Parts: sequence; C-alpha cells; structure tokens
Amino acid sequence: MKISEYPDRQMTEEEQATPDQVKIVLDSAAFRNAPALRRLLKFLIDKLIAGEADQLKEYSIGVDALGKPETFDPKKDSIVRLQMSRLRQKLAEYERTEGSDDPYILELPKGTFRLTCKERPVSLPVAEPAPPASRKYLEWAIAIALIWAVAASAAFWRERAKSTQFQNLWTPALEELWRPMLASTRPLIIAIEEPPFVQLNGFGVYRELRLNRWDDITRSPSVAAIRKALNNPGIEPNYYYAPMGEVTGSFLLGRLLGSRIPGLSLTGSRDLSWRRLGDSNIIYSGAAGFIADLLKPLPLQPQLTQTGRGVLNPTAAKGEAASYNDQLPEGPAGDGEAYALVTHLPGPAGTGTVMTFSSSSTSGRLAAIQYLTDSVHAQTLIGEMKKKSGGMPLFYQVLLKVNFKGGVPLQTSYVLCRELRLT
Repeated sequence: MKISEYPDRQMTEEEQATPDQVKIVLDSAAFRNAPALRRLLKFLIDKLIAGEADQLKEYSIGVDALGKPETFDPKKDSIVRLQMSRLRQKLAEYERTEGSDDPYILELPKGTFRLTCKERPVSLPVAEPAPPASRKYLEWAIAIALIWAVAASAAFWRERAKSTQFQNLWTPALEELWRPMLASTRPLIIAIEEPPFVQLNGFGVYRELRLNRWDDITRSPSVAAIRKALNNPGIEPNYYYAPMGEVTGSFLLGRLLGSRIPGLSLTGSRDLSWRRLGDSNIIYSGAAGFIADLLKPLPLQPQLTQTGRGVLNPTAAKGEAASYNDQLPEGPAGDGEAYALVTHLPGPAGTGTVMTFSSSSTSGRLAAIQYLTDSVHAQTLIGEMKKKSGGMPLFYQVLLKVNFKGGVPLQTSYVLCRELRLT
C-alpha cells in the first residue's frame, strides 16, 4: 500500500498522506477485532491510490471487498451500506480515542465511497453525528456519545474545582471514604463494561444477556437459530453499545473525582490489563464476569460474590443470609429489586487500589455509585463500617439493596459490609 505502486499518477497532498494514516488506523486497537472493516478499509485505500475511488459502486464493493457472489444484488442486500456505516462509525470512534493526537484525520464522508484525509486543525474537531439507531437500541447509541463526553469532562471539573459549588461537593465523609484514591499519586482509570453484541451482517445486532464471551456466543443455540432464520449471515463481535447506568455512573464519578485527581481517564473493560492495574488505580462499573479473570491474581480476594441472580455470602455471620437474590421480572428489567456490591481491593503486589461496582442490573450499579458519591449516604456508610471494624477499613466490601422502576433507582439501602485484610 505505497504510492510508488502507481507511479504514473500525480498524487495530491491529501492522497500522499492517506496511506500512512490508513496504516496507523489499521494497526489500532479499534480495528484489531474487526477483520471485515479492515478488509473494506484496505480496499478503499487501494482504489483511492489507483484513482478509482469516484467510480466505485455498491456491486463492486460487495463482490470485491466483502466477498459476495457475482449474483449479488445491492437492491436486495444492504450489506455494503451497512458496512460503510459501520466503517464510518469505527473511524469516528478511533478519532475520538486512540487517534485524538494523530496529525491527520481519516474520514469516510456520507454518500461517497472515497476516503478523505485532512490535516488536524488547531481547534478540536466536531465529531460526526452517529447514524440513527433502531428504536430498540436508541438508548445504547446515545450512551456511547455520552461516554466520550464524560472522558472530556475531567478537565472541566478541574477548572471548576475552585468554585464554591464544587468545593461543597467534598464533605468530611466523602474525603474519608475516597481517601485512598485522593492520596495516591497514581492516575485513575474509570472503566465500564463493554457487553458484546452479535453483528448479523446485513441485518443488525443481537444481544443475549447471559453471554459475555465471544466463544460462548458462537456456540449459542439462540444465535444459531437466528442465523438459520436469516439464511446464515456472517457474524462479528460488536462493542458499540454501553448500558445507560454505566454512562450516568461514570459521569457522577467524573464530576466528583475529576476536580481532585488530575490523571483521570475513561475506558472500556476490554482495554483493562494487568499492566494497567499495576500502573494505575481502577474504578470499574459493570457485571462482575467481565473482569473476573483479571482480578483473580490480586493479593486479596473478596468474600461476597456477585452472580447473575444476586450475591452469595458463603461466610454469613449471625443474622445474615447465605445469599441475597434479585427480584427481577422476565424480559427487560425496567422494574424490580437488585443487590449491588461495592468491592475495594489492593492492586497487584498490594500497591494501588481497585474499586468495583457490580450488580446483575445496570440500575443497581448506578445506584451504588450514587450512594458512594452522595455526602449523606457516605456518612451513613462510614458509620456502619467503623461500627463493624472499630475503624475505617482500608479494603472492604459493601452490599446494598436497590429498588428501581423504569430503570431509575428509587431507594438504596445498606445491607452489610465486610472488612478485607491482607494476611
């Protein structure tokens, strides 16, 4: 993919910069797990360099780039338009994250098949609006837009930290509760779960709540039945959507902590690694299963365990239950009762801290974050923890009970706490 492959053409400045920028994008984490989009992007850059970008048609893209048969009919199969839309979104995602410091911006303007590469302006560019989502996933699409707004908000909160309004956010109770994070010189990463959806090429996306590993998804009878009904379209993992509770919760954490912790950033659960745990403090919000394997080697293990149906309490003390079961209706869990678990652990080798907010419901996780960022509830929580341990424990677990309606937490109450000690 070099300009010299087409020596007879006089390349514009834009075209000269495009191949190098495409190579950077293809090597990024955003495209690492999207083989179909990688092939499509390579095809488009080859056609651009060859001077054939303006002559591209849906049929040739479908057959030559996407592997459709010669009988492919763009009027009956929307795969090209779908994949172009996905590529446009993926490029915008890369631009907002990994590519935010690249000297050039690679885009695929709507209505064309021609890549553009322009020099980054001095001022921050305005992100291209996401295409309309289906009614079923509208909230999830809005959530993604909010996530990256939160990522940019930390600087705003730091600028406002000197105002009386934001000084009043920090009461003595919140200071004591969040002291391990505030006193640390490590950067802080707020991570939220990234649930995998199944991208059914040419049709849309599907999510089965109990399946959180791609290997399990590919073996799922439900997925197999859907593919059969649709004449076996190809499938790919899709991580474009995030639960609304996680988005709102990350905003609350950013509002509170962004004014006090300079090195604060936001990421998804897939980007967490052992190295990041070793270098940073971590706050995670999401289902426990997404990071369970990552936390297993930590020097201190929790006593309470989050499951898909509630919380297990194998070391139940007198007056405690051995399990706390959620009461959720069948189908979308807009109303119900769920238990949320807040766990504060030491990082690798006992250095740094890892805090997790887990529940089987995104509403439960949001309620737990609301509880620990609220001055009144923080005071209540500190009183309960000191009563149990005689002092404020460094590492602990807190179990909360959450009632919610329409996905909105209505009441959150303290259930119990556990002090966790390094031996």
